[in-house]
Amino acid sequence: MSTKLSLNIAKSVCSIILLSGLTGCFGDDDDKTQDVSVQGKVVKGTLANADVNLYNAGNMSTPVGTGTTNADGEFDISIPGTSNGKPVVVKVTTNANTTMVCDADKCGSVNRGDTMTSTELDGLELTSHFVAEKGDTEVTDLPVNSLTTAATKVIMAQSTSFENIDATELKTLQETATKVVLESFGLNSATVGNLFNIDIPDASKLTTELSTDSDSSKALKSQLAMLNASFATETNITAEIEKFYNGINTSIGNSGLTADFTSYLNTLKSRYDDLYSALNAAGELPTGVSIPDLAQFAWPDNITFENGGVVIDPGNNGTEGNWTLVITGTSTVTSPVTVTVDIPQVTVKNTTPPTNTDEIANQLKQNTEVDGVTVSDYSFEEVERTANKVVIKYSATISVSSGGISATQTQNLTYTWTK
Repeated sequence: MSTKLSLNIAKSVCSIILLSGLTGCFGDDDDKTQDVSVQGKVVKGTLANADVNLYNAGNMSTPVGTGTTNADGEFDISIPGTSNGKPVVVKVTTNANTTMVCDADKCGSVNRGDTMTSTELDGLELTSHFVAEKGDTEVTDLPVNSLTTAATKVIMAQSTSFENIDATELKTLQETATKVVLESFGLNSATVGNLFNIDIPDASKLTTELSTDSDSSKALKSQLAMLNASFATETNITAEIEKFYNGINTSIGNSGLTADFTSYLNTLKSRYDDLYSALNAAGELPTGVSIPDLAQFAWPDNITFENGGVVIDPGNNGTEGNWTLVITGTSTVTSPVTVTVDIPQVTVKNTTPPTNTDEIANQLKQNTEVDGVTVSDYSFEEVERTANKVVIKYSATISVSSGGISATQTQNLTYTWTK
């Protein structure tokens, strides 16, 4: 990797390539038969008595687990352990008994704080997703809300083989989707990191649900809750969310915000501002916490989806370099069976190739040998170096230990710098 690559970006690259293929190697074949308890919470406002269906991403017609939300929007559904290791999609829909308290300043004709019936919710559908490691028997605190719905749809649209990705690859895609979802509003996605790891509260219950959070957490979660609540319309909330994620997908292809999407973002921002004013006037915001306004809309230009992989662009202030690095290759796991997988292509722009293979070897070990990971038998071979192209081939044995169990992977990667 580049000697000019920042530590955070270097670690991001390593997180994409490091454990591809190791995911699911812990445990044995018997783990596949153990049921997995999937626990989560559905919040647009709190959605009570809603249907929850869980699907293997490769088969969205037959659920592997079903259930309903309780009065607090919570669910606990068992799915077979054979679903572990690959994405599972959570789909929440309304039925005749479903209710939701209006969490926006106004939800169509329903006032804030009043109960909406299934008729008024008009076929609301929310989604989320996860990957359980093989051997896991529990998935907890899974959020399902407007923002996870948008991010899930973006990931499924942008990933060329969503049903086949593993937990490590999914984490990278989730963080990328979080970035484009939040930064389109001008929000700093670094404070959130991953929308699928944060419990967004009901905007009508902020003071109670955030009573034990720190001030910084209260500010962040309040802002996300009000943003989640802003998807409110007189006709169809699902159509509102669909308009949002379609706008994101179009902007990804357009490499910038479209005029129609900017117009819709302004609609959401107006609802956000109205709700902020209403909650502030009613004393329903956490006390002593400053909640920032939504910033000017801007499209994140330093990370995008491309050809089923991820592109990272840290920008160039004159010191990073003017090369582009592309990392491709395979990962082979030999236990309990031999499996070889292609590692998602990683592209890093505005970088500089190392002057020799020792530099890249030192960076690799520094950024990967953490949390029970060891790198051994690694080698780097410089196969080409010209004024405009550097190619380095890399192979290594990487071991991971967790809970007294170890797994080993062999990587074969090609680093190609061009300018």
